[in-house]
Amino acid sequence: MTDMEIRETRPGDGAACARMWREIGGYFATIDPDTFQVPAAEGPAEWIEEINAVIRADPAKVHLVAEIDGVIVGHSSATLHKPLDTAARQLQTDLSRRRLHVDSLCVTGGHRHSGVGSALMHAEWGRDRGAEVILLETLVGFRKELATRTS
Repeated sequence: MTDMEIRETRPGDGAACARMWREIGGYFATIDPDTFQVPAAEGPAEWIEEINAVIRADPAKVHLVAEIDGVIVGHSSATLHKPLDTAARQLQTDLSRRRLHVDSLCVTGGHRHSGVGSALMHAEWGRDRGAEVILLETLVGFRKELATRTS
């Protein structure tokens, strides 16, 4: 693979992120059409530009992109959560730690299984801000369904 750069979004990244968002929507919709859909063609680029501006202004949020040869091939967004004041009364010990919640992770079809997603997940942004735990949600059984459909 060519050198990959992981960076925070910049103004103008919305169109590339929107194309990827629609592509991943189509991919997931073929696997689970009851849960996923292809986002509308009109408006996502502007919507993502607006979201990126809000994220860039919030020190607890990040939207990263993976770029290869100047082309955005992956993106992820995450939110940093402080330890809960009520952590001592909670069941989960992780709630007493600073947590990074991955809100989204997308990689273009031509770059899946090539390390782009892993590079986005291993970016130092959260760790540099004191995150001790990374949380990423997925659907139960989704990986198994994905494996049977892509074999």
